[in-house]
Amino acid sequence: GYTGNAPRLGWGAAGRIRTTKYSDAACTNSGGTSVATRLASMQSSYTDGNGIVSPRPHVINCSFSTNGIGPPGWVGTETDPRAIDAAVWDYDHLVVFSAGNEGSGASTLGEESSAKNALAGANVIDYESGTDGDPGQIATSSSRGPCGDDRWKPNVAAPGKWIRSASAETTSLYVDKSGTSMAAPHVTGVAAQLADHYSWLRYAPHRLASLLMATAMTDDDIV
Repeated sequence: GYTGNAPRLGWGAAGRIRTTKYSDAACTNSGGTSVATRLASMQSSYTDGNGIVSPRPHVINCSFSTNGIGPPGWVGTETDPRAIDAAVWDYDHLVVFSAGNEGSGASTLGEESSAKNALAGANVIDYESGTDGDPGQIATSSSRGPCGDDRWKPNVAAPGKWIRSASAETTSLYVDKSGTSMAAPHVTGVAAQLADHYSWLRYAPHRLASLLMATAMTDDDIV
């Protein structure tokens, strides 16, 4: 009964949704698999293993981010951010990253979301919750900018408080979760819908990201 953020995308011969899963050991903040390796694994899904090439995606959702380090923050020239920047440049797709859940201090963005070519998504409250804040207000846990080189981040914000989604440990159940990992798929879903409707936004991450930022609602509470 839940249609998700991009209903009917991926249906038919021309559409496709890819999922890539990593073990917990590969995604630890203490090391594990590099972002470059994870991106290479995603890129391997662009073929079927037999040399048949599949169209590369228009937008990628990454609901993971290493912990923010606090002021002065990541500057975007670290190894992982540069790998993300290179992937966006090479494949012309929008890469959406969750900003991280290390708020509410300044410069607490995750390393990956600090990449210059990554679209970082913050978590805002989308309903009257009483003690948590007002709708449109950034969640207390949501990581903040700026980056270590004073770049403005996160780029956009989306609902991320008590979001109902498919439970990864089952084949039929749903679960309510909170955090920027819930906000990022909202951004990705909107981007996918836009790319589906408008050909001039396909394989044009600069246009797609600019449109999302330029048309977003602004609020003094979340800047």
